[in-house]
Amino acid sequence: MLRKLSTICLTCGLLLSSGLSAIAAIKPLANDPFFAQKKQWAIDGNPNGMRAALEWCNSRGAGILVAVVGDGIDFNHPELVGKLIPGAAFIDGNGTYSGNSKGILQSKDSHGTEMAGIIAAKTDNGIGIAGVAPDAKILVVRVGRNNSFADPDIAAGIRFAADKGADVINLSLSLVQADSNSQIPAALDYAAAHNVAIAISAGNFGNENAPSYTNVQLEDITNHVLLVGALDSKSSIAKYSAVSPYIQVYSPGGDDTSDATGDGLVVSTSLSTIDNGYVYTNGTSIATAMVSGTLALLRGMGYSANQAREKIISGAILKNGIPHLDAVGAMGACQTSENSILQGIPVGTPIKPITTINRALSQRTIQTTYQTSAILVSKDQLLKVLLVIMLAALAILGIKVYHFQSQQIKIKRDMKNYLKERFSEEL
Repeated sequence: MLRKLSTICLTCGLLLSSGLSAIAAIKPLANDPFFAQKKQWAIDGNPNGMRAALEWCNSRGAGILVAVVGDGIDFNHPELVGKLIPGAAFIDGNGTYSGNSKGILQSKDSHGTEMAGIIAAKTDNGIGIAGVAPDAKILVVRVGRNNSFADPDIAAGIRFAADKGADVINLSLSLVQADSNSQIPAALDYAAAHNVAIAISAGNFGNENAPSYTNVQLEDITNHVLLVGALDSKSSIAKYSAVSPYIQVYSPGGDDTSDATGDGLVVSTSLSTIDNGYVYTNGTSIATAMVSGTLALLRGMGYSANQAREKIISGAILKNGIPHLDAVGAMGACQTSENSILQGIPVGTPIKPITTINRALSQRTIQTTYQTSAILVSKDQLLKVLLVIMLAALAILGIKVYHFQSQQIKIKRDMKNYLKERFSEEL
């Protein structure tokens, strides 16, 4: 019996070589340092995030154009080179065209660059961050200067994006205002009629302050756009976020405070000339970019603008009556073996100091972060790893049985020789 068990276990040991190759085959969904080291909690599969990375097996946003209508984007950032399409600038306050050179489409503020990185940063390129929709492109539409945005310029930028074929428009701007003469609602109607999905920031007004459009205006807007509030890293409404019954979805926007490692904030691209090119930040602007990226993933699956909007609303997870953005709920389980779970491995790799921007409090501080690594592993790969562990255990058991069996044989042989000698002596 022992001999048979030993043979079986030793055979298991021989199978280890093939099993170990399964471990070697495990590949993270993205090798970008901030993603691999679990700093992108908002998208990497963390249950307090919106789990976009788990849906890259369904869509990565290929062929989708997302218009970032804001204060311009850094064309020189390595995470965005080749991803940006020059659009137009409307920055004179009256809605007139101001040009489309790269120089005029950039600004000294990093806000637009942050949004572009969250939505569609280059992914699995070994640097920086991963984007929600890694294969999408960004149409750069600048509508403000010096952190000031005029209603006619915003409206003109929205119409321009629709005319240029944008599939999604990201408006990480607080558009909620009481002016009944605003041109923005009509521009949003125009974009929606052109099959454009639209995400709008509800604003950093705090929990006690609701958007200030009239109810009629809000009903008109939210019939075909997504008004977005922000969640913190604990999946609660962020203290800075506006709260309103007209907000259809709340999305990760980061905490309103920071600590020495930036935990709880959202990391994104910043101006390439400062801050080492990356920033920890927060705000309903960030939350809106998360939604825009998810809309890009859905548009990449072939859904119309309205269908994508409805998928996000119906797929949201309700927690205490609050709809939380969930890419898995919106897009459905992947039809491949790449449904993933999160596994963490500590590595303690230092990341260069980067700036933290608390947009809710308008504070900037320098932080240094030390991080832990995460790899996303498919179910099939996990089963292979577990099989390898079992085979290894059996192999060890086989070796022990073999040694025990050899020892028993030696004892029997020695005893036999001893008895034989004693018997010979007595004769």
